[in-house]
Amino acid sequence: MSPEPTEPKKFYVLSTTEGCATNLLENNAYRKQYEIAGMESASSPEEADLILINTCGYSKEMEDKAVNIIAGHRQKYPGKQIQLAGCLPKINPQKIRKDFAELKVQHFPEIPFEDQGNEFASKDFGGLSFKHRLMVNARPLFFKIENLLGLKWQPLHNLVNSVVVNSEFFLITVSTGCLGFCTFCGIKKAKGSLRSRPLPTIASEFKKGLAAGYKNFWILGDDIGCWGQDLGLSIVDLLAEFTKTKEDFNLVINYVDPQFIAKYPNQLVEVLKDRRIVGVNIPIQSGSTPILKSMARRYEAKPILKIIEQMKVGNPNLAIKTNIIVGFPNESWSDFFQSVKSVFAFDAILALKFTARPGTPAATYPNQISETVKSLRHTLINLAILGRHAWVLLASLFRVEAPELPYPTTPVQNKV
Repeated sequence: MSPEPTEPKKFYVLSTTEGCATNLLENNAYRKQYEIAGMESASSPEEADLILINTCGYSKEMEDKAVNIIAGHRQKYPGKQIQLAGCLPKINPQKIRKDFAELKVQHFPEIPFEDQGNEFASKDFGGLSFKHRLMVNARPLFFKIENLLGLKWQPLHNLVNSVVVNSEFFLITVSTGCLGFCTFCGIKKAKGSLRSRPLPTIASEFKKGLAAGYKNFWILGDDIGCWGQDLGLSIVDLLAEFTKTKEDFNLVINYVDPQFIAKYPNQLVEVLKDRRIVGVNIPIQSGSTPILKSMARRYEAKPILKIIEQMKVGNPNLAIKTNIIVGFPNESWSDFFQSVKSVFAFDAILALKFTARPGTPAATYPNQISETVKSLRHTLINLAILGRHAWVLLASLFRVEAPELPYPTTPVQNKV
């Protein structure tokens, strides 16, 4: 599976993502593959004769960014070999063939779980968005101010610690793929159906990170909510494996489809009481039941928001993030304002304009929303998000951190 160079070569790896943890983690895995093949890492594209571009294509915006970076490197380095990895070649192969027909593009083979590694390379953060780099650089200053004052502003503290990826985290990939068939998502084409790693393997990696001195852990998967469904287990069993230890750590959970919040509500509320779980991303996508149904999301927003409220009661320090799509086909203003209302249930919110992904059902739906209306709705919901973020900030500054609860002595059992 490793590249087979015909002569000694230098390689350079870069990413087009704006913060996808899986994409950034893959960069190191690709570097190791090249090094095993006898290649040498270059410090810049100029010094390399092979450039690997690790792409992102979950939205039209990210696709355009990736295409521009590929085109820019093709033009700037016409004599170099360019190799593509990541989601875009699988999400939109037609675009790659159309725009780069004359370019010899090799699709890098998928990295197996056991070769994905557990650490980011700090150098990969240099190409991320300004907001991401600002947050990465501001984190140490924020924590230094807290330490000097002897305070911990919650949930702001946990948000700063978990809202963006950084090199202080030990990464554990627990699964790939998902069980959903969302009508708007192209990631399924790139990642396929669910494949869960065995729980003992995950536990072993967790112990390895603790033994190495890590305190911050980030568990990765395209949908961690469905982890274990192919093994006769559930996300409750997964989280209980982490929380049963008495050691101190911080755990961030990336992407839990709300349908699994609805499937295990009481058990998840209970296990998330552990204050060592500092952040979870629950992408609600819309506050409207008709739109969620059209998206093929298998839940309703109101019950999920109620469970999230219970999670915050059980663990007020828990930073709960979400994604919301505006301008989905046939979204009325009433549907849109249901999404705006849902903003106020979360601590951090990312709003995205709907963009049609090739080969997805939603791309062919009637009643597509105009770009003008989508942009207006995106602006309006971002105003609501700005207000919500300001409230979370102010509430954190004027709130004394809730007292720590004792760690659970036994794992929460999944009753099915």
